Amino acid sequence: MFTESLIKALPFIALAFQSLGFLVRDELWLRLLILFGTFFYQLYYFFGFCAPEYSMMITSGLLGVINFTMIIVLIFERTTFAMSDETARIYRSFPTLNPGQFRRVMKAGVVKTAPAGEVLVTDGAPLKRLLLITKGQVVISKSDVEYNAKASVFIGEVSFLRQGSASATVKVNEDDTTYVEWQHSDLKQMMKKSAAMNNALIALFSAELAGKVQHSMPVDLVHKTA
Repeated sequence: MFTESLIKALPFIALAFQSLGFLVRDELWLRLLILFGTFFYQLYYFFGFCAPEYSMMITSGLLGVINFTMIIVLIFERTTFAMSDETARIYRSFPTLNPGQFRRVMKAGVVKTAPAGEVLVTDGAPLKRLLLITKGQVVISKSDVEYNAKASVFIGEVSFLRQGSASATVKVNEDDTTYVEWQHSDLKQMMKKSAAMNNALIALFSAELAGKVQHSMPVDLVHKTA
């Protein structure tokens, strides 16, 4: 099946793949190239000796299995595979996060439903949670002005960034309004553990805040009546 010259070349082919792996910056490509190198080493351990070197094949194979498992994890983290339509829709509210980061954030959140009239946030009150409205509508009130905000709006990102009190009152305006709630402490813990997560969330909330400032006078803005 293999010529003698090809068998002798197998470890060098394996070395070439693994060397290329260490030269790339992308972790997925690194692991794929290392896995290809492991495959050629396996061939060499099987055909390159008078009898197969099963001990070397087992140890190298175990490392290959671990590497393959991590490749699957990386692919899962980089794609929206297996996300439901609803979860994929919510993911669009997190443009700075990759799918893996989004899944970790959602795992830390709690999905809740509120009836019309329920006050979610009170202006000036301490706020230790962040909300994302995923379905329905809320009314955001500040001083003598209020406006309607529909799904996909974050509530409390200013308090999260500044570690302060709520900057507006938010009241549910439609029955069965759904939102995701995160405790500040849980998000801070995730951000502390991962610099990438920290940067992604800071960028997300900064962009959300900038967007609200830019559109601080939306079309449906109305003055409160006495």
